[in-house]
Amino acid sequence: MSVWRPKPGDMVQCWDTAEVDEYSGRIAEHGKIGYIVGESKKTDTFKDSKGVERHLTHIKEGTCFKCIFFTDSGHEIVHVNHQWLLKIEKSSDIRRE
Repeated sequence: MSVWRPKPGDMVQCWDTAEVDEYSGRIAEHGKIGYIVGESKKTDTFKDSKGVERHLTHIKEGTCFKCIFFTDSGHEIVHVNHQWLLKIEKSSDIRRE
């Protein structure tokens, strides 16, 4: 069986499988459905929790992907590690808590 590699246009669901305990929670995008925009690069930017623009210098290119998630107020672009992405091909692929 070949390993799935996200590519632009793929519909995905962000699914955090890490243990949740009192010190950590799920990633903010857990459960959201969106699309792959492209592979994340170290030169890409994002805004941290304080609104400061930063570069993705800490990632290993090829492991993170730029995803678009649509919200009530528009959309958000988020960089997500491929281990947290599930490909959605049919409605039954969508996970629920």
